[in-house]
Amino acid sequence: MRTKDFIREIANRSELTIADSGKFYDALCDILEDRIIAGEDVAFRGLFTIMVKDTPARTVKCGFDGKVHDIPARKTVTYKTSPTLKKKLIAE
Repeated sequence: MRTKDFIREIANRSELTIADSGKFYDALCDILEDRIIAGEDVAFRGLFTIMVKDTPARTVKCGFDGKVHDIPARKTVTYKTSPTLKKKLIAE
């Protein structure tokens, strides 16, 4: 499903117009982006949780040329499916 399809689906399942559904989608994306950048977890109960995790700095040895490289610490975004959704997927 692409963004355009998602916006149409919102309009079909609600009383919103496609234009209003697009505004809703944009606002939702802005909120998610703001919360993720702030380092907060975002949970949609029954669906999924988006989590921000810190990955520590590390040193790795390249298997190709044998050189040692330092990889800096960084933040990563991970996704966890809710148990409810997992059960529904398994049931199908």
